[in-house]
Amino acid sequence: TYLSEDVFQHAIVFYLHNHSYASIRSDDLWDSFNEITNKTLDVKKMMKTWTLQKGFPLVTVQRKGRELHV
Repeated sequence: TYLSEDVFQHAIVFYLHNHSYASIRSDDLWDSFNEITNKTLDVKKMMKTWTLQKGFPLVTVQRKGRELHV
């Protein structure tokens, strides 16, 4: 909701298109978001405050038969 669904999807497509078949860093994803928002939001700065915290992000995965629930 912070970026809007449309901006989020556009940034993901932009990221995947520009980095397909390449080695990447997490900064590449955040830079893609910054590019799509015309650098009006510093997504990289915001996400680093969350992703660089010890123990975060917490991802829970459950297996139910052949399905994975994340």
